[in-house]
Amino acid sequence: MSNSPDRDQPTPPSPPSQGNKPQSHPRSRLLSGNRTKIAIALASVAAIAAGAYMGARYLLSEKLYPMLETEASKFLEREVKLGKLQSFSLNGVRIGPVSIPPTATDPDKVAIEAIDVRWQLLPVLQRSTFPFQITLVAPDLHVEQDELGEWVNLEFLEKISPGEPPPVDIEATLKIQEASIALLPNTATTPVTSEINGRVIFQMAKEEIEYDIDADIATGKVNIKGETLIKTGESDISALVQNLPLTEFNPFIPNAVAAIASGQLNADLKAQLPSFQELPSVKGNLNLQSLQIQVPEFPHPVNASAQLDFQGKIFEIEEIKTSYSENLQALVSGKVDLDRGYDIAVAVAPFGLPELLEVAAVESPVEFDGEMQLGLSVTGAIENPEINGILKSTKVTRIDKLEIALLQANFGGYLSQAVLKDLQIIPQAGGSIRGKGEVKLSNDSGEFLEPAEMTLSFDMNAQLPVDEIASPYNLPPDISISNLTAQAQVQGTVAQPEGQLQWQAPAVAAVGVNNISGGGEVTLIDNQVQLHNNRVQIGAGTIAIGGNGDLETGDFQASVRAKAVPIDPFIDPDVPGVTLSNGTVRLAGNLNSPDIDKIAGGADLNLNIAGSRAVVNGKLQDGSLEVKGRTSQIQLNKFIPDLPLTANLLGSSVNLVADLKDLLASARDRDLNSINANANVRLGVEDGTVNANTQINGGMVDVAANTSTISLTPLLRFFLPETSLPPVSLLASQVNILESLDNIISVAQSSDYTSINPTANAKVRLEVGEGRVLATSTVKAGRVDVGATTDRIELTPFLQAFLPETSIAPVTLLSSEVNISESLKGIISAAISQDSSKINPRGKAEARLKVNDGRVLATSTVKAGRVNVAAETSRIELTPFLQDIPVPVTLLESKVDFSESLQAIVSAAVSQDFTQIDPNATANASLKVAEGTLRGHSHSKIVNGRQM
Repeated sequence: MSNSPDRDQPTPPSPPSQGNKPQSHPRSRLLSGNRTKIAIALASVAAIAAGAYMGARYLLSEKLYPMLETEASKFLEREVKLGKLQSFSLNGVRIGPVSIPPTATDPDKVAIEAIDVRWQLLPVLQRSTFPFQITLVAPDLHVEQDELGEWVNLEFLEKISPGEPPPVDIEATLKIQEASIALLPNTATTPVTSEINGRVIFQMAKEEIEYDIDADIATGKVNIKGETLIKTGESDISALVQNLPLTEFNPFIPNAVAAIASGQLNADLKAQLPSFQELPSVKGNLNLQSLQIQVPEFPHPVNASAQLDFQGKIFEIEEIKTSYSENLQALVSGKVDLDRGYDIAVAVAPFGLPELLEVAAVESPVEFDGEMQLGLSVTGAIENPEINGILKSTKVTRIDKLEIALLQANFGGYLSQAVLKDLQIIPQAGGSIRGKGEVKLSNDSGEFLEPAEMTLSFDMNAQLPVDEIASPYNLPPDISISNLTAQAQVQGTVAQPEGQLQWQAPAVAAVGVNNISGGGEVTLIDNQVQLHNNRVQIGAGTIAIGGNGDLETGDFQASVRAKAVPIDPFIDPDVPGVTLSNGTVRLAGNLNSPDIDKIAGGADLNLNIAGSRAVVNGKLQDGSLEVKGRTSQIQLNKFIPDLPLTANLLGSSVNLVADLKDLLASARDRDLNSINANANVRLGVEDGTVNANTQINGGMVDVAANTSTISLTPLLRFFLPETSLPPVSLLASQVNILESLDNIISVAQSSDYTSINPTANAKVRLEVGEGRVLATSTVKAGRVDVGATTDRIELTPFLQAFLPETSIAPVTLLSSEVNISESLKGIISAAISQDSSKINPRGKAEARLKVNDGRVLATSTVKAGRVNVAAETSRIELTPFLQDIPVPVTLLESKVDFSESLQAIVSAAVSQDFTQIDPNATANASLKVAEGTLRGHSHSKIVNGRQM
């Protein structure tokens, strides 16, 4: 405690009364002389004291003070400004303001309004104790965290040497008045501030520190007070926390792994610490309310609340609740006894697997569905608690199309080991996977092992009815794998595990192939993975799988070799003789390198197709994929026995070059510009040929095809077997189509063929008997334009084919010309939906016919959904068509005009119900009957099939 400067001064004697004048005698004169001497002495002492004070003040302010400022700057290696000497007395000094300004490399700064130091000299003389008090008046501290996470550079403390103990006991008191502290983490832009008041007392004799600190943090208040023995650590501490907002601590969360959205802490705790080596005894309670934490990767916040009750060395977990959305909730209850140990239970309410994947921010390529429940218990001594738990499905779990009736894991362990007591996976279709094992976390001496040195021991057995399990995937029904068995063991350490996996599939069956079986072994020794004797036997053919990998370097090599493997049963049992004569696939790379450019591989496949040969070669190098394929002559009629034309694949070749990285990325972003490919196909059809070439470049597909003379008569005879038709030949044709590869893939994936939008043109020349047909077509900007002309085509055989019981006179299409235009989308929509109302073409046609010796001239236009037909005839002998009439009849001339909606005509043609049409028509005709002439005029409107 500090004393008043005058408290320890002697009380001066009272002055003598003026009414009692002393008698004058020798002693009086002597005393009078002494008083004079004493006065002179006192005056001298006062003068000396005053001189000493002035000298001390001068020495402190003019000499010592600058030296202290200089030495402090050297000691801290920072500029220190001590301000002015505000006051000085024999029991204290006050200086200020004091500051440590920021530097170019250190933004930390300190500003103190004043430092007031008070001391007492008398206790030093009486009991060798030096009490003093330091008061920091309104200190303002600004501290910024550096990039390495350090707050304050304390290297200057290394300069402090313990030295000899002071000759007196120190009793120091540090008082802090209205301190303001601002802390700025390196990830924040706004500092966290706090107002602090308090005191700290150090008593050297007791080696004890007393403290009483109040801090205001935002709307919260914190008070910590107590006593601590420095040597042993024995402490009595009380902490009172009121309405402390936890959001204030967000800037101190490193790397923004999470953010506290809300939360409040209240606590009233008293702790007794026997020593630094012993556990404390705590009494009181702690309450955490409305804590909400937002993790950037999680779409929903994590919520928590807690109520803890401390009872000396026992604290009760009255309730800890955590939740994520509405589907993941956990409840913790129990107690911790520092003498007897743990008795804690954790119950996680049933949760769905989709929600679990959402929490883990995992995008699964397959769909998960199911519900799990987790229960945990922590019991046993503080030094070595025991953990036991069970994770169990509460209903059928579905992974893609695979259904699992039971998924259960019983686990436990101590600080020394983690144990998987029993793992069960039981598919709904039958069979099981069982496993157990352990991981040792410490050695026999109880020392914890480094993660890499932890030892493993696991065993697994599986018996699976593959056919039943895989049935939802619609595997070929003619293939049966039956039962698959497997056994696995893992030993060694985490850094160098050793393991062995053996599998057998003894009774695989497929239609047309006997004796299918498989088996093999995979081992892991000294970080080397080896595939041993992994074979699949298919009839007389074999598929051998080999490879090795180095888990330390990540390098791997793998190969698949096949010989005399029949493929046709797996494609289509009706397809004759397709065999993989021999083939090799090789792959090499590094598992630790995500760069696909580091993967190299190749493939060489030779196939026998119904006695013909097909070869496929592939190469992957430096990220570039190159594939080449070629075939020799293949008789297509063997594969398509109902094909009405004789067709042979005379030869084909395919070449593809692409950047594999771009090719894989194209599945996501559809950038197909890196693909370059071309294919050439030569077909023999009857006695003619078809040549087709396809190129893919810059994301565009360009198809060009042409044909030589191909007889179509067998095709007509196939559809009209009872008729005698003139020979029909495709003299020549040429087709060019250009479309983007991206659009082709989109159409194939969506099956929305209306979105196809190519640029194309075609030209076809046909020979029909002695006549000719020339047709051209263009597709551009979503519109189809078709033009056709004919020259002298005998129609009589075709009319006779469709009207076999009618006597028909010779009819010849002397010439015709057709031009029609329609949107490509409308044509495709009508073809898919069989709804002709979706088409709305425009066009015109003109035809000249010879009927016996007469002539017919017909013109037609289609526009705005309406068909207009005009026809004129001259001198047509009708007698051959009217055999039951006894006199000759000749149509001398006629003129007909006909108009009807296209929709009505098409609908009537499709339904064969001509009562639907309602045309406007006019006709003028002149007939010669025997020797007479008949003239007529007609204007008719057909309503509901009746002429009006």
